[in-house]
Amino acid sequence: MAIDAIAAKGTSQRVAPPLPAALFGACAGVLCVSVVAIVGWLILIGVPNAVRVFNPHDPAGVLAPLIATAYVTILALPPAAIVGVFAAMAAADVRVFGSVARAMRNALTLVGSVPTVIVAFAALLAALSFGWHPSLTGAALAVSIINMPLMTALSLGALTYRAAAIREATTALGASPMYVVVRVLLPRAYPRLRGALILVATQIVGAAAAIAIVAGAQAPGGHGSAPIGAWPLAVEVLTRGSAASGYGATAAAALVLTILIWVLQGVAQLRASAESAAQEDR
Repeated sequence: MAIDAIAAKGTSQRVAPPLPAALFGACAGVLCVSVVAIVGWLILIGVPNAVRVFNPHDPAGVLAPLIATAYVTILALPPAAIVGVFAAMAAADVRVFGSVARAMRNALTLVGSVPTVIVAFAALLAALSFGWHPSLTGAALAVSIINMPLMTALSLGALTYRAAAIREATTALGASPMYVVVRVLLPRAYPRLRGALILVATQIVGAAAAIAIVAGAQAPGGHGSAPIGAWPLAVEVLTRGSAASGYGATAAAALVLTILIWVLQGVAQLRASAESAAQEDR
């Protein structure tokens, strides 16, 4: 009888309260229905226009914008990654840079909370005040700066993930704080840093508003840099979205952009899951 009472008590503890469970289930249902509705509409409208948008000679084609997207990502990602990782290394251990590390962590929270559109608008005002008319290349560098706080925050999380015991053990063996960060924490964080790099790449791929503002994509006579001759795919979707006559091609381009970001996010999540599983097995 005592065993039955314990089993009954354990069963009752595992059952979630009905009201929160219903609320969470409703939220999940709304989210799933919204995603299915949006993607379903893009498929319904965009798939019939797929032949058109993949035609390199069609003005609504996505091949040139995809090349421009790759161009921006290749230019913007390395500076964001380098600055982000080194800044995270400085903030990872207060024993390396003392109070500067604490101040940097607080600054990351403040800087990272500024909306991307606001940062892009500030960059545009600064460029115009110096008489500089940004091209797609300049916009890529601005987008890199905009994403540096995100890369730093993700890198800091990767460096400090379950690292307290490792830091204490290596310090007890006589390792210096800088040695611990560079030779222990950094190699251990490589898988998570690769995932962070992919996540930042997805932000750059989808940074339509920032690129459109900084490079003046919606300004009269606005144009991309000479080697590309097109705007990134996200900018094309943003600038063509108000043209009702071509909404089918825009929907097809948006579907391609959605799939591209989903693939990148999927790769990042697979890497993070594999790393978590490996650490749980240790």
